[in-house]
Amino acid sequence: MDAVAAANILTASLQAGRVSVADLARVQRRREVPTRVIQAIVNVMQDRLLKAALDPNGSFTFPTFLGWPLVRKLPPLLFGFGIRPEHVKDGA
Repeated sequence: MDAVAAANILTASLQAGRVSVADLARVQRRREVPTRVIQAIVNVMQDRLLKAALDPNGSFTFPTFLGWPLVRKLPPLLFGFGIRPEHVKDGA
């Protein structure tokens, strides 16, 4: 997703041979929120699920809702397509 956003934003500047810091800042602004959201989700999953599951002193059982079909399908969709899906623009 980051590469597609960068291509969409930077194509004209790259073709003209003049990419500015402002152009790069546009890419960062476009991708910063989705990246932070995904990182936060991963951190929560790691802290709440993986730590508990790997604790040798604990008796962890996975929450029942993790077996629900929608919940099983949501993480792959979220991580695969992202919070803000990007699509290649014509000419990019």
